[in-house]
Amino acid sequence: VYDSGQRKFFYFDSSASSNRIPALRLARQLNGVLPCGGAGGAEKDDSDSGTTKGSSGRTQPSSEAKVMVVKSSSPIVVESKCPQQTNGYDCGVYAIAVAR
Repeated sequence: VYDSGQRKFFYFDSSASSNRIPALRLARQLNGVLPCGGAGGAEKDDSDSGTTKGSSGRTQPSSEAKVMVVKSSSPIVVESKCPQQTNGYDCGVYAIAVAR
């Protein structure tokens, strides 16, 4: 999910971050056409991840969000907390639930 107000991508994975690399690749590709901007430097916050809803109704990272920035020219990608599936075939249901 791209939030143009925050200029950040929010990444939701119901399968324990198994799609992190494809999500980062997609964000890098979209970085060329969206006004993402980069961070002031490389950083990685390994704290627990999560998001909250702001007063505008937009998804915002909580203070516990995991932020993944590979290079200063890379987009900011926030790995957000979401329900986790316990099998390999319910990902579509989880995608719909998180998209609500």
